[in-house]
Amino acid sequence: MSPKAILHSVAALEIRYDCPVCWFQTPENTALAIEGWFWWIARQITEDANNLLRGCRETSVNSSRPIRAILFRLGLLSAVMRRL
Repeated sequence: MSPKAILHSVAALEIRYDCPVCWFQTPENTALAIEGWFWWIARQITEDANNLLRGCRETSVNSSRPIRAILFRLGLLSAVMRRL
């Protein structure tokens, strides 16, 4: 098997499954990069969860329709209404 075929297969897997393929000099550099990626992913998940929780708290007290208010805050209300 040629090196070119292997690199093209890796590129195809990267595109098809949306999984980044990166090359690093040492295992330590690899570990640092992966740790950084996971930190940013965890941060984004936490921010999204906090925003959703804040929206539920605000709308459950002030509104009779909390789901609609949450969708509106996330910018999804118009997309849902278009489908109905």
